[in-house]
Amino acid sequence: MTWQPPEETDSAIRAWMSKQGWPVTETPHDFVHRIYVWQHDVAGECYTLWITERAIEDTKPVALLVEALDRLKVADKMREQPEMCTLLKSSPTGTDVVVEQLPGPPE
Repeated sequence: MTWQPPEETDSAIRAWMSKQGWPVTETPHDFVHRIYVWQHDVAGECYTLWITERAIEDTKPVALLVEALDRLKVADKMREQPEMCTLLKSSPTGTDVVVEQLPGPPE
């Protein structure tokens, strides 16, 4: 059995991505790093949002996760550097989420 984000979370992240003009085309899961991925990859245009399982599980209700995407200006970061992997994860204290941009998938 594979881990899946709650349907409500998947729907909310898909809606957020669509609002940015990036309808989700793929949702791979990185089992090694426990990260779920929402990706828009159409005709050479690729935007990828990685969110750790922990951030998904710890951030309730899901509206807080979407608010964090806006508050942290994640869409702006993704537009400025679409080649980067944009990762949303729990803060070290576990009370909020933080965003990182990585040159490639987490290792």
